[in-house]
Amino acid sequence: MEEIKENPIYPDMKAEIEAMLEVDQESIKADKWNLEAAKKRTERLKEIIEKIGLPTISKVGEEGHVAAFFIVQHSDFDVEFQKRYLEMMKSAPSEEVNKRYTAFLEDRTRVNTGRLQVYGTQFYKNEKGVWGPRPMIDPKNIETRRKEVGLEPFLLYKQLWDKPPDEKH
Repeated sequence: MEEIKENPIYPDMKAEIEAMLEVDQESIKADKWNLEAAKKRTERLKEIIEKIGLPTISKVGEEGHVAAFFIVQHSDFDVEFQKRYLEMMKSAPSEEVNKRYTAFLEDRTRVNTGRLQVYGTQFYKNEKGVWGPRPMIDPKNIETRRKEVGLEPFLLYKQLWDKPPDEKH
């Protein structure tokens, strides 16, 4: 697997996807997230997918794969695209995608379509300004589901949401 990560099939696409994510992340950190710019990144990612298919680990490396995921995750304005991307991730060979991020996108698409989340990855700020998890299926068994996809224990993850924004990730 190390060789795949270091020698992606599409190094130029890897670099472009990672650069798009860097712009996305910087705009979020600066509290200057721009919907039109995000839409352009999403459209460009769709073009890349048309050319190479799902940006898997062997195609764009681990970092490129994760960067593509974050661009999709931040595309709440295009839930249909999020759902299609999730299905592509689910149908890809397990060594080609990071299950952790499949779980995040599963929860995101469920929340975006009014359904309960499965893994407890999606949070919101309540009227008192406190972050809390969005409603989820069968909370008693959340730890089992999280462990199956390589997520940290829920309480540990929840603690991240109690930190200031610049310390979360």
